[in-house]
Amino acid sequence: MSPAQLLIVNKASPLPEETPQLIAALTKRFGLDAYTARQRLTGQGLGPFATAPREKLEKIAALLTEHGVANWIVDPTPPRFSPVRARGLEISDEKMRFLAGERQVVLERGDQVLAILADLTGAMIERNLKKLVVQTAYLGSGAATQLDEDETYKTVLHHQPVLDLYLLDENQAVRQAVRLFAGRYDPSGLGALKTYSVAGNIDAIVRLARDYAGQFTLHTDFGLSDLPGCRLKKLEVDQNPDQTHLTPLTRFGWLMVDLHSVRQAAAKLASLSPGLIAASAVLGAPAAVALATAAGETLPGFEDFAREIHGPREPSQAEGSPASQALPPPPELKPVGKRNLIRRLLTIGVPVIGIGLWVVGTDGAIVESTLHFGLRTGAVPAALSLLFGWFGFRSLQVKRHMENLPTSKVRSVAMGMVEVQGYARRKYALVSPMTHQPCVFYRLRKYQRDDESHPWQEYSSTDCGPIPFDLQDDTGRLAIDPAGATIKTKHRQEGISTSASLVFSALGCSDTNDKWVEEIIPEGTFIYVTGFARAEERAGTSLRERTVAALRELKQNRHRMQRYDRDGDGRISEDEWRNAREETEQQVLRQALDEKLEARPQQAQVIIGRPERQSLPFIIAETESETHLTRNYAITSGALLILGLGLGIFALARLVHFFGGRG
Repeated sequence: MSPAQLLIVNKASPLPEETPQLIAALTKRFGLDAYTARQRLTGQGLGPFATAPREKLEKIAALLTEHGVANWIVDPTPPRFSPVRARGLEISDEKMRFLAGERQVVLERGDQVLAILADLTGAMIERNLKKLVVQTAYLGSGAATQLDEDETYKTVLHHQPVLDLYLLDENQAVRQAVRLFAGRYDPSGLGALKTYSVAGNIDAIVRLARDYAGQFTLHTDFGLSDLPGCRLKKLEVDQNPDQTHLTPLTRFGWLMVDLHSVRQAAAKLASLSPGLIAASAVLGAPAAVALATAAGETLPGFEDFAREIHGPREPSQAEGSPASQALPPPPELKPVGKRNLIRRLLTIGVPVIGIGLWVVGTDGAIVESTLHFGLRTGAVPAALSLLFGWFGFRSLQVKRHMENLPTSKVRSVAMGMVEVQGYARRKYALVSPMTHQPCVFYRLRKYQRDDESHPWQEYSSTDCGPIPFDLQDDTGRLAIDPAGATIKTKHRQEGISTSASLVFSALGCSDTNDKWVEEIIPEGTFIYVTGFARAEERAGTSLRERTVAALRELKQNRHRMQRYDRDGDGRISEDEWRNAREETEQQVLRQALDEKLEARPQQAQVIIGRPERQSLPFIIAETESETHLTRNYAITSGALLILGLGLGIFALARLVHFFGGRG
């Protein structure tokens, strides 16, 4: 069996729609872990997918190729030497000479050059991560994009760039290599191209090398590619790079040379006999499929997946449509639901009544005597028994409603009480205030305490309000209006300090006597919804309004009006105008009918909201199954009913004792 080699893939984010089928096939045919496979396909740039003998990798490569994942099988070459450090350079018409003490590295016109432009500070990774966070939050997960090649190049240049130039021979092997540290060489050899900017001088050298080289390849993704032995060792501020930081960069350079060699060999084979490669791929030869992928060949029966390693991919029409548009901001109105109003009245009213009774009584004498009398007669436990019993029967009623409702698919939702499950999708750019996560709902509570010996006291509780969102399953998508819903979340995050967020705050500078607790339903979470489905009311332009607007536009267009001047006298008669109006009305009518036929399916026009009857449940829960909810409601109702029954028996006993004692 051949020694182990490395299968490299070009990762993507977000993953294509057919990825679940690919992962299932990888798991079934090769025993790969589904979660690990997904992680290795997700991201930006190059990444390792598997290490195994070539025979097995060729079979995996064929499957990846079939599903549009660019991949290459590489036999990594251990670095034979590191690039020499250049202290200066000289330029002539035919060559660039890099001076490294007594040694020289000469780049002549027509040479093959592979360049690595790297940033050892990790600034590019941080900027890329921040861009993903912001785009995911405000544009939606489907529209989030990584830094493109131009953004990456500029980001690297404006920090602490290191430029490695690998000079290749005719066999694609490294013959010489040179390394330039920004600001640590004499740039006077650039002549008129020399600038006062460190970044500008490195950029000038890159452009010169590209101009002199017969073939020039540039990689700027060091640090983004999690290749074996190539992980970035972050350089701290004002720290000089040592072997710990430079060894991964050297390994990355040699691995890119190996990858370049594989691609060049495949391209050469494709140019000599492209028909043979395509035919072999169709017949199922894995090696030919892998070579065709590396060469950038389009194979019959497969998608056009071949592309340059870092070149931008042409987005399809489907990819560039709704996902690339920014989500609108959440509506500012925040109506208070009836149930929330009752809760607030209880929260405010009970303390006010208690304080009022305390004020009326002298040292609480009235309150004390009232409670004492209520306990003696059984009135207080009777009231509590009724209260607990009501809540217990209410929880039991909700449980039975949930159990009797069948779970519907979005496509087959009927009007009335329904139960659906699916993934939460935002309609607005809603972001949680502390953790900055895209979500469809958030609730934020803030707490204070005097010191560590005192308990936390809640002093603020806010939520996002009833912001509509969508629920999506494998059959379609419908709208959810959460106004008045009982919302149950599972994602909970807490932190110290109420003024700083979790993502962008500095650590160690918070007040330990302030904390916040944030509960959210993140976008893409699987949720359960039971509520009342109704047809979504849509405000649209009437047929009459469309016709009037079309006729007005026709009158303003002299060129179109001339089409109806049948006698050519330059004027539109009544008969001619009547013909124009009838034709316009027919056009508007046909357009309205076409729009109705092309409108979204019925499920996208359905909205689930609060039932008109308060006794019916309206629940939005972050859960995998309704079983968890019904079990909780069963436990709650049972506990409340038992407690209510016990208090009722106690109240009855006190009442009998009170009247019996008096008799």
